[in-house]
Amino acid sequence: MYTINTFSISKLNNAEFTGFMINLQKAITTNDPTKLGLIEVLPNFGTTLQKLIDQVYTTTGSEYTAAMLETDLKRDQTYKRIRLRLQMVEVAEDSAAIKAVKDVVKTHLLAKYTSKVPQLPYQEESAILQGFIFDLNDKLGDDGIAALGITEDLQALEDANNEFIAAYNSRATERAEGDTGLTLKLRQEMYALYQQICFITQYLPHPTVP
Repeated sequence: MYTINTFSISKLNNAEFTGFMINLQKAITTNDPTKLGLIEVLPNFGTTLQKLIDQVYTTTGSEYTAAMLETDLKRDQTYKRIRLRLQMVEVAEDSAAIKAVKDVVKTHLLAKYTSKVPQLPYQEESAILQGFIFDLNDKLGDDGIAALGITEDLQALEDANNEFIAAYNSRATERAEGDTGLTLKLRQEMYALYQQICFITQYLPHPTVP
């Protein structure tokens, strides 16, 4: 008898969960649903999946989502630009002002805030950028910031990060008010159908393989 070892899909976010179900549907339809014993469950599976797709992917079109994407890109680019300016301490040997902040930049800024910050999850990145902005002001002061030529970019980074946080919070509120539990309900229905498919596939008699 064939067995199916199901993995936990409860930890998948809504987009990942929906994508998994889309792939499962493709796997079934590209084979023979009748021979798989799934011809009866497939219509209900497809109908429920379409509702989930509409719910998950339609809600991503919010104006707040667009603002999040725009401000996240802006803060990422500004962070990278500032970090490149910080790296100039390695080669700016003739500048006394830059040499004065060289050790602080290398030890407390470049080592702590790496190039991977823009790749972090939204909320984690927001918090780290707030710490980065604080440390730049605290450890470099106005003179050091001016010497590195990052005064305008530092303000731009703070503005972009604040704008992102505001858009993120507005989006979270919008989702909470508009969802009313529909996404969770559809996920539960899809999971029940998924379990049914697993059960049918597992216990369907298969020909003996020589």
